[in-house]
Amino acid sequence: MSADSNDAPGSGEQARLDALEGLSIVYTPAEERFDRITRLAARLLRAPIATVSLVGARQTWFKSRHGMRLSEVPRRDGFAPWAIRADGPFVVPDALADQRFTCCGMVTGEPHARAYAGVALRAPDGSRIGALGVIDTVPRAFEPEDLSALRDLASMAEDQLRHMELTSAQAALARELDDARRRILIDPLTQAWNRAGLDALLAREVEFATDRGRPFALAMIDIDHFKAVNDTHGHPAGDGILVEFAERLRVAARPQDAVCRFGGEEFVVLLPGCAPDDAPLVADRIRRRIAADPFRISPDESVPLTCSVGVASWARGEDPSVLVMRADVALYDAKRAGRDRVNVAAPLRAPSSGTRAGSSRSYHPDP
Repeated sequence: MSADSNDAPGSGEQARLDALEGLSIVYTPAEERFDRITRLAARLLRAPIATVSLVGARQTWFKSRHGMRLSEVPRRDGFAPWAIRADGPFVVPDALADQRFTCCGMVTGEPHARAYAGVALRAPDGSRIGALGVIDTVPRAFEPEDLSALRDLASMAEDQLRHMELTSAQAALARELDDARRRILIDPLTQAWNRAGLDALLAREVEFATDRGRPFALAMIDIDHFKAVNDTHGHPAGDGILVEFAERLRVAARPQDAVCRFGGEEFVVLLPGCAPDDAPLVADRIRRRIAADPFRISPDESVPLTCSVGVASWARGEDPSVLVMRADVALYDAKRAGRDRVNVAAPLRAPSSGTRAGSSRSYHPDP
């Protein structure tokens, strides 16, 4: 049997695809609740790579990937399409010794997989929509206790599929758009919302805030000294920092927050329901989490990783572009003041009040 035969629709395939589409989860941003599971899977099974894969009609897309930068592969080039057909754990001890995978793109190219173990993930209706899997770059056996741990973690991932935690704005956007339209709103490197996704989320967040009187804020975040790292260590190291930075943002942010890549080394975190007094606290927690550990370029070399943050709280009737501008000004002031700090934009007031929309103040948390 060739790997291509795995693309052929079988009994119940359309129902399976309908169940996947019904979750509105493909081409949505990475979430810490799934990233936590792939980190655990890699650690417990001593594997460099772990993924939560969702299998579509033609593509396998990674909702979470630890240790790998691919965001999707053609269906014939992945392991998950085989895992969803197995009654138990699906194990490949050596992909190059298995005719099904000798021409598989994940074996012949990035990430140069040699061994795989995966467990199917089921939608709430029982359809097998994807897999939790680990990948090693050398041939290996997987012990019974490894597979037992993988089954437990797969059950945890299924629980998360049943309890979607996207904010109202993110959930609404995911439901309104099909896979193809959601795809263009996601940054493939960091798996965060991109600039277009941010614009769409901001418009919806303003609607929710206006209709429900709910506060929200925005944190504009810039990686300190990113250009120097890029120039010294090269663009692959720079890309690694961007991926790691986005992961740390998701860890530090609240479950309902939306992480967006604004462009280059700038990110935005939307803070729905966050009152003006609370937004700097959340932003400073993010800043401290980013700075907690250096970024490891290689086993023998690491660089500090810090960020500067500008925070702005939305004022009723304020245009989203003005909110972004105020946060950007506060960010610029934080960088000018020495970096690795949070600056808060002054509340937006009428021009007659004498307060400029572009002013900001430093935030100093209590020790």
